[in-house]
Amino acid sequence: MGAEASKKSLSSDSHTLWMSIEEEKLINAHIMQITTEGCLPEEKILEVSSHGDGQMLAERFLALLKKWPNRGTDKQPPATGRALPSAKLLQVFIEILNPDPSIQTAVLCLLSGSDGGSVQSNDLVQAVALVIERYCRLASVAPATRLSADADSSGRVAREWLNSLLFADALNKKTVTMALPSTALSQAGVERWLQGHAAVYGVVQVTVMRSLVLPALTSPPSLFPDIIATKEMHVGLSAADILLLNTALPQQLRCQWRLLFCNHTHGDSFSILMKQIVGKGPTLVVVEDEEGNKFGGFASASWEVRPQFHGTAESFLFSINPYAGIYRSTGYNTNYQYLNFLENNTMPNGLGFGGRVELFGLFLSYDFGECSVAPSCTTFSSPALCLNATPHIRRLTVWGVGEEPKDSDDDDDDDDKQKTKKRSALDRNPEARAMLDMIGRTRASEGLREPEPEPE
Repeated sequence: MGAEASKKSLSSDSHTLWMSIEEEKLINAHIMQITTEGCLPEEKILEVSSHGDGQMLAERFLALLKKWPNRGTDKQPPATGRALPSAKLLQVFIEILNPDPSIQTAVLCLLSGSDGGSVQSNDLVQAVALVIERYCRLASVAPATRLSADADSSGRVAREWLNSLLFADALNKKTVTMALPSTALSQAGVERWLQGHAAVYGVVQVTVMRSLVLPALTSPPSLFPDIIATKEMHVGLSAADILLLNTALPQQLRCQWRLLFCNHTHGDSFSILMKQIVGKGPTLVVVEDEEGNKFGGFASASWEVRPQFHGTAESFLFSINPYAGIYRSTGYNTNYQYLNFLENNTMPNGLGFGGRVELFGLFLSYDFGECSVAPSCTTFSSPALCLNATPHIRRLTVWGVGEEPKDSDDDDDDDDKQKTKKRSALDRNPEARAMLDMIGRTRASEGLREPEPEPE
């Protein structure tokens, strides 16, 4: 009976716009493989959906399957004992993969324990955290960097993403010290929030639902960057931390993280830090202090050594631990990023974000290891990034984000820079020239460019 109903549901009349017929057939075959006499035992559902871990999410997924409304016109076979009819499972599995915000809102509310009415805020945060944790486990980002998918960091990211819904009338910088409210949220409110976060959390949830329905259908998590680091390098961030920071970046910079500097690899040297980051494009600066607090800033422009602020309004400050927060530009001023290391100079020597001279939102002194955070920062409307106003740096990591700039020459001589700009890209990259010569490829620009000027 279950098999016949399943076959019927795969007719052209039931084909969806969000899933191919081939995918529907895969789901049907998967259900038929694990079904006994038209029903699927609840224990089997838990076993398949838990993937060996994530038991709590699997239990909530089972509750979702049992509560999901029957929209079919055919009478479904009744459940027998602790089992679900395979025909209904096929219907539910297909429907919950619909990326439409209204459907995904229903999915999220059921994962939160709602029966279709209001949702308790604590339950919602926990459900979102479970979804994020599963997404991070699916990622397996750069195994050599030994990323972890822990519940604590997933919970912090969940609260940050839900901040606008949980604390609708409070400033972001004020909410970090506020207790999680215990309130009932309307399903309409949850849907409005999800519509505003469809490009990030919506993608996360649909990917996780696919992994619960059928692992073979699971798409690779698309919100993580390719991480380029040495095999021995420990990133120092959890997968959820990286997910939070990467999705806060401008879209064009999310594809890749390049390790530019880590004091555990390059040493505790401010001069080496500058050499590694100047002219290398946008960067994420991540600080971990001796007490385990993690925080930092995103510099939207290449670093330049000069005694003035520079950068753009895309820059932001962030905290990761003990709370997660993204603090963006307020438009109050343009004091986004600062890097200075000049002798006989009255301006501070070091690297800074936001605020003003002598009171930066975040400042790393040229005396490597010394750091300061302001109690608040008008540039980014951020709170103190950690409780200690002068934390001591344990780990400092700088990541170049997005593709490496084509022109990253660190020479400060203006004449040399002008000469470099006139040179062919292959002249600046002798390895590429040699590779073209080895494979017998000619260089199209050869003979077409102007002759080199005669030396004076």
